[in-house]
Amino acid sequence: MPLAASTPLLDDFLVVALRGKELELLYSFTGGTGEAAARTSAVKQFCFPDVEDTTSLSLQSESFTLTLTEDDGSRCFGFSRRLASLGDLHRPVCLCVLSRRPWFSLFMHMLDIAQRAGERAEHDCIGGFIPAFVAAATAARLPPPGGALAVSAGDFGSHRLYAPYDDERPTGVSFEPLLSALGVPNTVRLLGALLLEQRVIFVGSRWGHVSSCAHAALTLLYPLTWQHIFIPVLPTAMLSYACAPMPYVLGLLARHAPALAKEPVEEE
Repeated sequence: MPLAASTPLLDDFLVVALRGKELELLYSFTGGTGEAAARTSAVKQFCFPDVEDTTSLSLQSESFTLTLTEDDGSRCFGFSRRLASLGDLHRPVCLCVLSRRPWFSLFMHMLDIAQRAGERAEHDCIGGFIPAFVAAATAARLPPPGGALAVSAGDFGSHRLYAPYDDERPTGVSFEPLLSALGVPNTVRLLGALLLEQRVIFVGSRWGHVSSCAHAALTLLYPLTWQHIFIPVLPTAMLSYACAPMPYVLGLLARHAPALAKEPVEEE
């Protein structure tokens, strides 16, 4: 279903960091309070879904896209960039843009801009650039399909973000990871499993690869839509979702597979 023209560019922009194994919210465009508090708490968990794993404390930089399901069944995408450090913050940090618009290319470009700002030493990224940049982006008028969103962040410069030509389906989704991992015959089998509403779990070594494959798989269904559980980035604390008797599409890391094997997952 097409989004209403009044749908905002983004719902929130979060900066979450690790302090030891504790999650710390460093910035939220909405403030992370009131009605947004519960969602902010959930997003923090998804930004570091493997927080209980000691290897996450020395993680490599990567991008992935999480998904939250709203009460009305609609989906909110979380375009995330996890970094080993950012500017003078020398600990793992995750930048996450929340939006109901499946504009993968545009929001990943936003994260590119924020990351580059953090790599420059002339200004404070989290306390200066990001708040100004996000405020300017949300205040800018949404462009027509294929048009440019002009974002003027005052002293922090101007940027252009390009809207997709098609607003009804995810744009910028890459099929290369899925086809490289499965090949064409297995990708066709996967499509058949989705059409038959079976349970599918993607397992890989990196969140970026797993979430890319999961999103690409659901995009294959267009113009049909997946109405069931979809968690392309499954935190270790939520492995019990794999025990659900209904159809689902989940994504998890290979090193978490032994823990999944201990769950009472029903056979198809």
